[in-house]
Amino acid sequence: MFDYTADQAKYARDTKLKDQFGRMWHCTISRKTGQPMGCPSPIGWDDPLKTPNSYLTVPHWEDGEPRTDEVFVDFEGWIADVDQNSTHWDMAITVMGEKKFPLASSEERDKWPENPHLTKEAGPKPFPSRETLIKAMNGDRDLLGLRFDTKTQTIHPVDMTYRDFLTENRRDEFGKTRTMVAIGQLWKEHKGYLDEDESKEDKAEAETEEVTVGTSD
Repeated sequence: MFDYTADQAKYARDTKLKDQFGRMWHCTISRKTGQPMGCPSPIGWDDPLKTPNSYLTVPHWEDGEPRTDEVFVDFEGWIADVDQNSTHWDMAITVMGEKKFPLASSEERDKWPENPHLTKEAGPKPFPSRETLIKAMNGDRDLLGLRFDTKTQTIHPVDMTYRDFLTENRRDEFGKTRTMVAIGQLWKEHKGYLDEDESKEDKAEAETEEVTVGTSD
C-alpha cells in the first residue's frame, strides 16, 4: 500500500519560522527549494492582512542553503503588485463607467469607484491597499496582528494603556478589589519591567553591532 505521508516527508518538512516582526509561522517547507509550500499558518496571532503565500520567502545563508528558522514577508513586492492591480481596477471602472454613464459629470465620475453597478462587474477593489501595507511594513501592531493574544484575547503588555491595565488588574487573585494605590504600584512595576526588557534588547543589539564592527576591522 502506498504511504502518502512517508512519501511526502521525502519532499517536505514541517517547521516553525519567525518573520522580521517576531511573529511565528507554522510552515511546510520544500526540501528542494527551501521555500514555503501551501499556506503557512500563524502561531499565537491572527493575520488581519491574510498574507498570501507568494509574499513569504525563506532567507538563505551565504552558501545558498535556506535558513531553517526565519521567514521574510516581502512587503515591497506585495505593494508593487497591489499598485499594478489597483491601476488595472481603476481602468476597468473608468471604461465601464464611460459605457454606462457617458454623460456623467466630473463629480459623478469621482464616485464611480463606490458605484455598486460598476464594482459588481469590476470586482472588489484590491485589498489591502498600498497605504495599509506601508503601515504594516512600518510596524503597525494592529495590522500585524500583534496587539491581542489569541489564546486569552488580552492586550499584549507592550500595547497596554493605563486604562487597559486598570481593567485587567482591578481585582486581585482572590477576587478582592484592589485600591487605586495598589494598582498604581503595580502599574509602576509593569512599566519598569517593560523598560528593563527594552534596555536588555538595546544592550544585546549594541553588543551584536560591536562584534560585527570588530569582525569587519
